[in-house]
Amino acid sequence: MAVKKVIRPEDLHDDDFDIVENKVRVRPTIKIYDVKYVAPDTVITTQMAVDYTKIGRHYLSVAGIQGNIHLDFKMVIDSGPRRALYTLPPEAPTPVQLIEEQTFDGSSVWVDAGSRTVMGNGLKAGTRYILNLGGYFE
Repeated sequence: MAVKKVIRPEDLHDDDFDIVENKVRVRPTIKIYDVKYVAPDTVITTQMAVDYTKIGRHYLSVAGIQGNIHLDFKMVIDSGPRRALYTLPPEAPTPVQLIEEQTFDGSSVWVDAGSRTVMGNGLKAGTRYILNLGGYFE
């Protein structure tokens, strides 16, 4: 006969689980990674100079396998057809498939599957872009 173990509240780690109305809920853990510029500030910058190094303007947040890359930037010059803009840090997970966003002016920003490089196409000089690239990460 198989032995069955009953999990009791004291068996659950407080950092990972909550008990709400006598039911166990997994507490999501969200990790934040700073996304660094690859292109120099003569190519890409922020609307306000003081925001250039702030993590709140360019970061990856991941909860489980779902992630979001938030970017808020201004192009100094046109990006051209294919320009590396940012990179994910070595310890960050990468997208499992292409994640891409078309912007209001027809340009696009993307990260290829398994890549750490955020790319841009057709981005216009003097234009501010605020976007979120959502996808699955591992």
